[in-house]
Amino acid sequence: MNPSVLAAVAVGTLIMSTATFFALRLIARQQKQTARLLDSLATGLGATRKGNVVSGEKDGSPFTLAYHPGGKNVPARFVVNLTQPFIGTVRVVREDQAHRLAKHLGLNREHQTHDPDFDAEFYLEAPNPRLVAYLFDIPRRRQDVRTIFAASAKMSALTVDPNGVACILQPFDINDESVNVAMVATLLEAMKSFGAPLPYNAELGSYVPEVSRFLGWSKALVTGSIVSVALGVTALVWGALAYPPMDRGIYLAPLPLAGLLLAAGWYALFTVLKGASTSSKTFTLTAVLLAVGVITLTLGGTVLYNGVMDRKPASRHIVPVTDMKVSYGDNEAYRLYFPHPFRQGKTDHIQVNQSLFDRIRVGDKLVLYTRPGALGYPWLQGYHDLRVSTDR
Repeated sequence: MNPSVLAAVAVGTLIMSTATFFALRLIARQQKQTARLLDSLATGLGATRKGNVVSGEKDGSPFTLAYHPGGKNVPARFVVNLTQPFIGTVRVVREDQAHRLAKHLGLNREHQTHDPDFDAEFYLEAPNPRLVAYLFDIPRRRQDVRTIFAASAKMSALTVDPNGVACILQPFDINDESVNVAMVATLLEAMKSFGAPLPYNAELGSYVPEVSRFLGWSKALVTGSIVSVALGVTALVWGALAYPPMDRGIYLAPLPLAGLLLAAGWYALFTVLKGASTSSKTFTLTAVLLAVGVITLTLGGTVLYNGVMDRKPASRHIVPVTDMKVSYGDNEAYRLYFPHPFRQGKTDHIQVNQSLFDRIRVGDKLVLYTRPGALGYPWLQGYHDLRVSTDR
């Protein structure tokens, strides 16, 4: 073997080995740091550790402390979960500029507790405003929320759901010295109040859990938007491959119709969701998916209709090959360029197999078979080298 090749292989192997060694050392160090933190918490709280999870009990209620290392796009998080009787679904986060902007734009509304300082400091996400009124009617619970968020600057959310009450620290650094036995004990004590029975409220009456109609509408709209994107992309790709347009104007013609459909869809979206959700993420996601779905579905449907419903005979065109190009990448693409048969002075191209590309030369003739299209936009039905019967 060539000495330079051997040297390159040796250098590459050395680099990979060194990188692997340091990566494994880093992983081992993180695992040791994680074990040290979780062991200290388990000992201090009288709990047990298994892997990255510490399990124990607080006044008869099970709790877990879980460390999630995270990944490439997801930061690490530390979750303190206390199992409590389910009283409803609520998410509490610190209010920021994005929440205030969404409220000013009218895209979402926030359930108020009628405590101005608390409402300005925290943002409440919940499908049921009556639950918020009941849950935070007690000043102690509002104080417990302040206690929880004051425990750590990394406290990102407090959630109440069927799994219990959870405090989420994210992004989390395993070397964060603020996470200790005293801090976790403070969190668990504050979280206990969210499992207490909801009191009778003279103004609101007895609380009865109810299913918000908004959830049904929002899920239907989000699901419909996702389905429209899937159908639209499928129709667009299928139409472009099965009935390749010779006139790119077919992609511009349906845009006015797409605009009208999108306006109708957005009107329905604003009517149903605007001001009905406490989370602007649902609104934004649905609006974007609806736009992509309507546009791709309209364009793909137009291309498909133009080809499928075309009943007119094909036309035969003999054109010279004016250029040949190969695109290298994950998939090699072989392209032949020729004068456009319908647009004077313009060129067009087709992607061909390697066999045809290898045997043809610039100046050779191609035979194109085109159809006029049901909507008047011609499309390519097939082609072949003038010297053979058929290539496609």
